[in-house]
Amino acid sequence: MFFKSRTKEEHYKWMTESPVPATAIELSLPAIVGTLITTVYNLVDTFYVGKLGTSQAAAIGVAYSIMNLSNAFGFLMGMGGGLLIGRLLGAKKPEEANVYASTAFFFTLAASSILAAFGIIFVTPLMRAMGATETNIGYAVEYSRVLLIAFPIMSTSLVLSTIIRCEGKTLYSMIGIGTGGVLAIALAPVFIFVFKLGVRGAALTDVVCQSISLLILLSFYLRGKSQTHLSVKNVNLRVLPKMIKTGFPSLCRHLTYSLANIAMNFSAQPFGDSAQAAMSIIMRLLNLSQALTNGMNQGAQTLFSFNYGAKRYVRVKEIFRFILILNTCVLAVIGITEVFLARPLVTLFRDDPAVIEIAAPGVRIQALGMLLIPLSTMPNMLFQSVGESWKSSFLAFARQGLFYIPLVLLLPKVLGILGLQCAMPLSDLITLCIAMPMLFAFFKKLNALIAEQKVIQS
Repeated sequence: MFFKSRTKEEHYKWMTESPVPATAIELSLPAIVGTLITTVYNLVDTFYVGKLGTSQAAAIGVAYSIMNLSNAFGFLMGMGGGLLIGRLLGAKKPEEANVYASTAFFFTLAASSILAAFGIIFVTPLMRAMGATETNIGYAVEYSRVLLIAFPIMSTSLVLSTIIRCEGKTLYSMIGIGTGGVLAIALAPVFIFVFKLGVRGAALTDVVCQSISLLILLSFYLRGKSQTHLSVKNVNLRVLPKMIKTGFPSLCRHLTYSLANIAMNFSAQPFGDSAQAAMSIIMRLLNLSQALTNGMNQGAQTLFSFNYGAKRYVRVKEIFRFILILNTCVLAVIGITEVFLARPLVTLFRDDPAVIEIAAPGVRIQALGMLLIPLSTMPNMLFQSVGESWKSSFLAFARQGLFYIPLVLLLPKVLGILGLQCAMPLSDLITLCIAMPMLFAFFKKLNALIAEQKVIQS
């Protein structure tokens, strides 16, 4: 039965022995729902701000990099602590797991507060550096200043939700993040239109709802619903290097995504606010399309780390195979749907002919490239989960930083708007070609460990 209450002993047995499809789906469903809610809110935010004007829509596309930076820092500490916690729980070392959980939370709270203060002081040059134009920088600054106030809240929420998910308690993670997302969907039009706060209202919605999410997540720890416990007494800064090394691939993924968004905004600048608004819509729709697979990958990472720590190597292979097939099938269905419904989907967010003419073909191109995503991203997730951080970091950096950013900066100079639209699928194709040999080498090593276990058991 899905989502039943389990003792610690039952939870361990379920994570390491129950059928892979059922376990993976139970872990993935809450992650999928939480990711979908957050992504849908971002789309709703884009929809409502789009009603204010094209410059406002372009501005939040620029300022969204602040959210990406918050995610980068939150996932650095959350995944860095969470995956180590998963492996420690798999190895039955709960006291060590408590040290990592406490250090991740309290260090993130302190460090993100300092980063937020610097961001607020230098918000205008920061927005210029992120690609704001003279016509939208005022809106970008207004939106970002409020988001920066919430930077510590967003980062610590991510840390708690990621850690509790890596423990295998994905339902609690979904409740925390999902509740804030649902409230945001309801409150966004109120703050933007009823209170007449415009883009500032969209940002204030984030602050209020992220704060509610943080309080809900904290309540799970205070009520003993998690596998780990938070205490200032458990903070040990000596574990930070290991956490940063483990979480570094997540930092690479989200930081390079933020930098890629900045590069995309700069490349779209010569084509005007319509191009920036169109590319913002394309990327939001791509994020929605990947929300299902991201949720599956999050559930898979929980299983990878726990079972690798428990030395259940055959199970690690089974999990990878199942999630890969599931991801590919889901993205194929979504991609086909978006090819045929690209124009009406774009029209939902901005009924501007200039924006639609750029965004609709771009959505189709991204949709056709979706089948490349599972094999270009899943090796990255697997390597991070089992402790091969340098491989994961390289793949995370390569996809957005090494390939996408140069492509999105160079291709528009040759192909115009088409270059903007094709950069991401080309980046995924190159990443896939590099990831496959690394994946084969890992499974060869895993097969050797499995053979060694069989010899010992016999």
